[in-house]
Amino acid sequence: MTHGDDTGLMLPPKMAPIQVVIVPIWKKTDEKALVPDAVSSVAKILKTAGLEVKVDDSEQRTPGWKFNFWEMKGVPLRIEIGPRDVSNGTVSYLGEMFLESKEKFLGCPWNLQFCRPK
Repeated sequence: MTHGDDTGLMLPPKMAPIQVVIVPIWKKTDEKALVPDAVSSVAKILKTAGLEVKVDDSEQRTPGWKFNFWEMKGVPLRIEIGPRDVSNGTVSYLGEMFLESKEKFLGCPWNLQFCRPK
């Protein structure tokens, strides 16, 4: 059931040690002030739902590097939150079960049954 390809390790969400990684994105100092609150609120919701969540807020690497790193590690779901997402009340997410990036409104309930451990 576990396998890999050119895009890295593919783990079933229920078996992945980290099920969701959240990557905050900002370019300017004033943008940096907006993003962490939204990131912590989304992380709290996901942890409350019983998921293993990692927030990669390190400033040593670019968002693109982080995306590749976590994809190669086999994290099933990546959430990106930037200043535009905060102002629109959305997050962008991408996972092995989706073929393209999607957006989700922060106010909508998450359907997380696919990755909750039993």
